[in-house]
Amino acid sequence: MEELEKLWHTRTTDKDKKAEADNRRGEIFHYLRTEKNVSYLSQTVNVKRFVRWLAAAGEFRFEAERFQIMIESMDENELITIAGSLADWSIQEVFPHLKPYTKQVKTFLNWAHDQNEREDIFLITRSETEYHCNMLGAEVMNRGFRSGFVQTKKRIVLVPGCMRVFNDSRCKADVNGLDIICTFCSSHCNVAAITRLGLIKNFSVLIVPHASNFSAWLKPWQGVQDTGLVAVACPLHLVPGGLEMRKLGLMAQCIELNFSGCKKHWNPEGIATSLDTKRLLSLL
Repeated sequence: MEELEKLWHTRTTDKDKKAEADNRRGEIFHYLRTEKNVSYLSQTVNVKRFVRWLAAAGEFRFEAERFQIMIESMDENELITIAGSLADWSIQEVFPHLKPYTKQVKTFLNWAHDQNEREDIFLITRSETEYHCNMLGAEVMNRGFRSGFVQTKKRIVLVPGCMRVFNDSRCKADVNGLDIICTFCSSHCNVAAITRLGLIKNFSVLIVPHASNFSAWLKPWQGVQDTGLVAVACPLHLVPGGLEMRKLGLMAQCIELNFSGCKKHWNPEGIATSLDTKRLLSLL
């Protein structure tokens, strides 16, 4: 796990070595996913070691921080019991209502499980139940953040780069530091449509090219109380993004994309994604 921690630090601080670090991460993750190692890990219940693994993997560092708080405030066995009870309740009472929205996940997993030695393998092979967990978690966080958000005067919607009709030089968005603003270069672009809606409904729209850019963009807003942020993302990115926004003291809400489509994770060609504008306006 020490090597994974170092590799995560390298990929997030050294652009020149990011590709090399990700290749090595992919090799380690492939090793961990072999039948022998998966079998061993599934038989070993050690919450502290599990939390360290979440932190070392990098993608789950904010979940690891929340687990650490719980570990320090309750017995490990009590934590496992509570988590198990909550999972059982969710599977029975909540997840059946979410299945219509995730009916293509199993088809996608047939492809994803064959993608060996990818550094994002633990993201793209998440089960349908894990999608449901994140959808439920996003709703819980929205309700928890709501009272602070509605007090804000200025609203900004953060949309992912995958919503653009062009993800190359054909996109003529204006780049000013970390801020990327649509210039309406295409009438068929979903970002352009949301930006036009913002002009009518009095909210701003900024493009975040990828989830890895999210942390850098958020930091200047730390502690700002008069601005409400609405983050748009894949279901699997909503919870860690929400936890990060919580840590920074941001007034936030989140909304999931109608489907995942970026070529980095979900589709080799890339599919322009979209969101439910009625849901967006309801949050705003």
